[in-house]
Amino acid sequence: MVFKIITAKDGRKVVLRSIVASDVKRAKEFVDCLNSVISEGTYILFTDKLSVDAEKEWIKGAIARVRNNHFTFIAECEGKIIGTATLAQDIGTIKHVATAGLMIQKGYREMGIGSEMMKILIETAKHIKVKLVKLNVFGTNKRAQSLYKKFGFKEVARISKLNNFKGKFVDDIIMIRKM
Repeated sequence: MVFKIITAKDGRKVVLRSIVASDVKRAKEFVDCLNSVISEGTYILFTDKLSVDAEKEWIKGAIARVRNNHFTFIAECEGKIIGTATLAQDIGTIKHVATAGLMIQKGYREMGIGSEMMKILIETAKHIKVKLVKLNVFGTNKRAQSLYKKFGFKEVARISKLNNFKGKFVDDIIMIRKM
């Protein structure tokens, strides 16, 4: 399902949509996007490149998890996958909470795409009626922190030196947004 077609700040059209079954056939594109972010050594938890087979299984799982209120959204520019966003409703005593994540490939940042993806995450959280959305961000990732603050997220915890980022230990920040 296409949520929105936007014009990025550089004039290119970007399609924001849900992950769909036909994306399994495009697993290499997903891997190329993710592996480019991993190779860049940017703010991402993954450190080892992923395989196409592993990504196929992840995509199949992402599609199956939708019925459990786990959503994956795709950003495509000129037919190329350039980013993903996820929102997963937690379970049990914290089912009123959803955990969010966002990744955009280098060359597509600072163009308004992340903001549009955040809008979709927030609208989805409202739709599934969660009370809180939480996310984690590296303490050194000022760009992402600024985006999240723009959308009403507030820092509620900081775990000192949790992430090993480029050989240095950096803080992990937990941010929440009340819905």
